[in-house]
Amino acid sequence: MKQLCALLLFTFNSLMLFSQMPSDPATWTFKVEKSTGDEATLVFDVKFEKGWHMYSQFTADGGPLPAVFTMDSVDCFQKTGSVTEPVPVTEFDSLFGVTVKYFIEAATFKQKIKLNGKSCNIKGKIEYQACKEACIFYSKEFTFYIDK
Repeated sequence: MKQLCALLLFTFNSLMLFSQMPSDPATWTFKVEKSTGDEATLVFDVKFEKGWHMYSQFTADGGPLPAVFTMDSVDCFQKTGSVTEPVPVTEFDSLFGVTVKYFIEAATFKQKIKLNGKSCNIKGKIEYQACKEACIFYSKEFTFYIDK
């Protein structure tokens, strides 16, 4: 009976450990850089815990999942181009069999927008993989409020 109780306790504790997702090793901050007139730039800054990295938005077929920036469609702004990113580390990854692009330590992404003449509340989400020994999928919601 003691062995059965010990086995059940071990199994329960093991399941609890595997069911917990590690905390996000990326810290995101968001700000708006206002330009002249009706233009602005949304800035997405990310810093990673030591040893962690995040893949680029631009990954090769068969490679890791790319970072994806999505924004709710509202009539107070229009995107000008797409989200830009800094120059990533680029190297061949034998696990994927393709050249991969990723960021370590920190990265800054930017999206230029054109405002449609009024205050604007822009919401969206960033979906990405954070990787160390293994990769974990995360998403981070954001909100930018621009008062004209």
